[in-house]
Amino acid sequence: MFSSVLLLILLIGALFLAAWMISHIKPPKRRSKKRVILGEEVEADATPRDLADAAIAAAARGDFRSAIRKLYVSLLYELADRQILELEDSATNHEYLAKVAGHLPVFTPMRYLTDRFDFVWYGMFPSSEEDFSSCLDRYREAMQGAQALASLSRS
Repeated sequence: MFSSVLLLILLIGALFLAAWMISHIKPPKRRSKKRVILGEEVEADATPRDLADAAIAAAARGDFRSAIRKLYVSLLYELADRQILELEDSATNHEYLAKVAGHLPVFTPMRYLTDRFDFVWYGMFPSSEEDFSSCLDRYREAMQGAQALASLSRS
């Protein structure tokens, strides 16, 4: 009888201890629903391709300035996904460019895109369909360079 009571007390104590431990477990922090890249809010489930498609749609509406920005942000997102650079809230476009300086297949077209992005976005200069078309060509070139770098790193 004494051993049954002792066992019951130990069991109740274990249940209270388990309940206390469960109540003190902190839930994992929820990931933000949006990422911010150079001030551009990007949905957490968006892909670089989604951003590129949004850039093409903006260009089709004649908003070449936003289109160039979205292409640039798409490239940064892709480079981060491929672990070529790390996105940071406070990083500037020139800091990102410096991070890829050792990767010529990406650096050369990205330098052009960074200059055009600066000129159009921060300089507030007008852009045209030709500007966007040139940026889109360089964007594709940079994406091919990123794919080549990713292939090399897997080898």
